[in-house]
Amino acid sequence: KNIFPAKVLDLEPDKNQLSLAMDDFVIHTPYFARQKGEEVSWCIRPEEIMLLKPDRPLKSILKENKIAGLVTQMLGKNSAYLLQVKLQDSSKELFVQIPNHVVHKWGITKGSHLMLSLKKSAIWLLES
Repeated sequence: KNIFPAKVLDLEPDKNQLSLAMDDFVIHTPYFARQKGEEVSWCIRPEEIMLLKPDRPLKSILKENKIAGLVTQMLGKNSAYLLQVKLQDSSKELFVQIPNHVVHKWGITKGSHLMLSLKKSAIWLLES
């Protein structure tokens, strides 16, 4: 479900990093051999998207790929909720899996504004 088109902006093999442009976002992924300007598709599993607490300082690993969004749908699945989150200033939507206890503790409901981090190590490019 979390599959998105993007364009390669920058390649930094020495930093093990590829930078992608998606709408007005820059997404940093592990390095994959691609060409600058190439159209690609990337993906991330819903359980690999981290929910950021607004009152906590960010660990350096979570500072990259910060994205704000609005919860538009919620589906309870066993011990977790699957949230559909519309990205701020974009028509794109992410699916995010959050444990039940976190949803209840934080009071997350449809209409909640969330800050998310897409873990760089969990982002994959799809072969075309």
